[in-house]
Amino acid sequence: MTQTPEGRRRLSRRLGLQMAFLLALVLAPFAMISILQMTLLVQESRARSEAALLGDTMRAVSKELRIIRESSGAAFALAAAVRRDPTDLNACRSIMRSLVRTDTRYVFAGFVPPDGVIRCGSTEGPIDVSQDPFFQQNVDALQPQVAINRNARLADEPILAMTEPVIDSAGAVLGYVLVSVPRSALEPAQGDARPLDLVTFTADGEILYAATAPEQTAEGLLPENRALGALAGGEPVAFSARDADGRQRVYSVIPIIPDEIYALGARLLADDTHWLDSWRATLPALLPAAMWLVSLIVAFLAADRLVIRNINKLSGAFAAFAGGSREIREIDMTKAPAEMQDIAASFTSMAESITRDEAELEDTIHQREVLLREVHHRVKNNLQLIASIMNMQMRRVGTSAERQMLKGLQDRVLSLASVHKELFQTSGLADVRMDELLSSITAHMERLSDEDGRPYVIAHELAPIRMTPDQAVPLALLATEALNKAMRHTSLSADGTRRVVLELRRAADNHAVLSVENAFDPDEHHEEPPAEGLSAQLIRGFASQLQGKVSRDGAAGTYRLSVSFEVKALAEGEERAPTA
Repeated sequence: MTQTPEGRRRLSRRLGLQMAFLLALVLAPFAMISILQMTLLVQESRARSEAALLGDTMRAVSKELRIIRESSGAAFALAAAVRRDPTDLNACRSIMRSLVRTDTRYVFAGFVPPDGVIRCGSTEGPIDVSQDPFFQQNVDALQPQVAINRNARLADEPILAMTEPVIDSAGAVLGYVLVSVPRSALEPAQGDARPLDLVTFTADGEILYAATAPEQTAEGLLPENRALGALAGGEPVAFSARDADGRQRVYSVIPIIPDEIYALGARLLADDTHWLDSWRATLPALLPAAMWLVSLIVAFLAADRLVIRNINKLSGAFAAFAGGSREIREIDMTKAPAEMQDIAASFTSMAESITRDEAELEDTIHQREVLLREVHHRVKNNLQLIASIMNMQMRRVGTSAERQMLKGLQDRVLSLASVHKELFQTSGLADVRMDELLSSITAHMERLSDEDGRPYVIAHELAPIRMTPDQAVPLALLATEALNKAMRHTSLSADGTRRVVLELRRAADNHAVLSVENAFDPDEHHEEPPAEGLSAQLIRGFASQLQGKVSRDGAAGTYRLSVSFEVKALAEGEERAPTA
């Protein structure tokens, strides 16, 4: 069932929803603070894990670092020995071969002069390395270097080369000493325990070796969508990412030889189950959100039980009383708060007081209405008595003019009696339905006829306008006088009757217009209806009481009298009505 816009607005204004909305606003900052704190805790925990992984990675590559330091120290010692007499090749070869024989980690040791031909080395015969890119890289170097030599001619695999320049006392470069360690010497020994997975790689992304779990491959360990070469940098770094198998891990990258060799350490951040990773990722926001929701539910249920239910009971009682029910029932508020019980007791007391006052007021109004109707009935009888006396007097006068004058006065007295008769029969005490009152007056006047016995026909179009008695009485008298005047001057119609039109209509700005129109034939009456005289004076007097404006116009054989006035508010009549 589709709700109307008014129904949706009413629903949105319900106390329960508004309280829930306000509580949500109040609790939202606490929920956000909780989420922020949980997020910061998770971030701090992750940062600690990353920092710990950096330390573990550093410890895991301690063997590599030790080999590099020892190899660099060996190259330094050999360079010092060669510097004493670089021309004594036999002594030089003996030193180089002795190093390789005594330490199996080294595959080659030798002195490389500026021409690139190694004559002093741990192997037999001279070796020409002048075209080797590694030679070109180190021949002019004035400081020790550690580098990967992928084009090594002395081993079947890339070697780690430590070089130390040989400089004489005059500062001239005599060459450099080279000590080579194979890549396999850097790999951990069988059975070495490591607290993490470890991959050693070169700056261009080549994996030198990997120490991983038995079921883990080096490719599956690497970060998802990130190349190894992109991880090479100058400073140690730690980060979190998913591996190629989709598991969340913490990674650390440590340079073993800057710009040459790096170590990548990795450790699972949580259980390797995907749904558990998602759960742990959303847990910092889920717990505060759940607490916020539970707080809202508890607060709403408490408000519903303590406030809303009791308010609905009171609202039902108020609505029934406002709808006219005067049966005062006891409202069950035994479990309500004391404030609600006080409101219920006050309502019961108020309803009882209002019911008593209404009963007394109805009795008073009925009595005053009976008295007022009796007064108007007596006024009507007195006016009719006066009209009867005038009728008796008309029989005694001798001239027609006198009889006509008395007849006009009698008609006015009878009109006034008709107004008093109909005034309080049409509506209540405070207002009058003018269409009902004017209809009664026109019905009475239609029973008259002219001197020749021809009947009058009064057509009327009356709007159902309600007026106060202060306006109804002068308007009724004005209409009566205007109809009398129009009936005296109206011309005969084709059917032999004299027709008059009475209209009461609404106008703009709370105004109304009363108009009387009749046919006027100058040949029959010889002159227009006079604008002065007793009738015109009475019409102006009644219009003045209405604070209205009188206008007259005639065209095409018609004569029209109009009065425009403002309709007073009915509240003015209610204020004048009798009160206890």
